[in-house]
Amino acid sequence: MANGIGTIAFPAISCGIFGYPVPEATDVAISTLLDFTRTDTSIQKIVFACFSDDILVAYADRLRRAQL
Repeated sequence: MANGIGTIAFPAISCGIFGYPVPEATDVAISTLLDFTRTDTSIQKIVFACFSDDILVAYADRLRRAQL
């Protein structure tokens, strides 16, 4: 951990007023972070910042299907 950062918060980027589809956003976010954590163990905690219930449900559903 070269820079001392062990936690990252990841928002549902562009899913609000920009209208990016929530299912696609959750797929991209979770698959990207899973790929990263398979090769780099510096991040110990990931927080998904969900600003609405539907986004929270989408992240929870996608995480249940993830190959952790």
